[in-house]
Amino acid sequence: MVPSTPAVAPAPTPNHAPPAAPPVPAPSAAPRRFGSRWATVVVVAAVVVGLAVGYGAAWGLVLGAVVAVPLERVFRRHDQPVLRPGLRTDVVHFLFTHLLQGAGILVAAALCWVPLHLFVVPASRGWLAHQRPVAVALLGLVVFEFFAYWQHRAAHRWAWLWRFHAVHHSSATLDWLAAARLHPFEGFVGGFFLAPAIIVAGFPVQYLGLFTGVTTVWAVLVHANVNWRLRWLDRVYVTPEYHHWHHSNEPGARDRNFGLPLWDTLFGTYAMPGDRRPARYGIDESMPDGWFAQLAHPFRRRPTPVG
Repeated sequence: MVPSTPAVAPAPTPNHAPPAAPPVPAPSAAPRRFGSRWATVVVVAAVVVGLAVGYGAAWGLVLGAVVAVPLERVFRRHDQPVLRPGLRTDVVHFLFTHLLQGAGILVAAALCWVPLHLFVVPASRGWLAHQRPVAVALLGLVVFEFFAYWQHRAAHRWAWLWRFHAVHHSSATLDWLAAARLHPFEGFVGGFFLAPAIIVAGFPVQYLGLFTGVTTVWAVLVHANVNWRLRWLDRVYVTPEYHHWHHSNEPGARDRNFGLPLWDTLFGTYAMPGDRRPARYGIDESMPDGWFAQLAHPFRRRPTPVG
């Protein structure tokens, strides 16, 4: 969130000066409301059309709302409205961003596979071929999460990657739908972090899609506005409590909890305060509302500081 600017006190008015006229509403206020209503109509129409043609994301949106919204009301962490600011934008993210992000991962994985499939470690591939599919999947998920940790951490440390990742962290209100607010370019970058190890180690390439799907579905839960603590998973897997601390915009909680608790513990980025819960989310910089505006935002030139 953007830091508030201290208000400047107006200069004292002489006693003989006439009272100030009441402020005149900005003429652009009505068009903005009109445009906002039409944007909502377009989004609702897109959902209806998606349901009619069997578009999976549209059905996932409805199913997610039917399941998650009642849970968030009964087990709510923060008493916030369902129709909160940015909801329409996040609905569009849910409908389209994951499709674009998945395409980005696929393109990056294909670009990695072309040179790297020639360097698969035979011993590793042979060993994996003799293991149970469940064991291979679990081991692959741990390897996947290891490189996902470093990709996520890089997105917080490298300014040019943060431009894109900031879109996700710009949600000042966390709920299940906030998980969908992402920039598709992160999928393309993530593919170059995640695919090489999977390919060289000899894991079946389709496992990359499986791991991505698992983490995507789980992300809906860990962003949800629920007060579940799930202490038995504290050092095992990502929980809502754990990930809410990652989104906290409090000085002591920033740049923590990037992935599996195992990797955060080993690399010194684990944070789980036991005496309180995060109360403030978001980022210190501005982020426009609207799907197209958020996709374009990282490519806009930043103003150069003077002095």
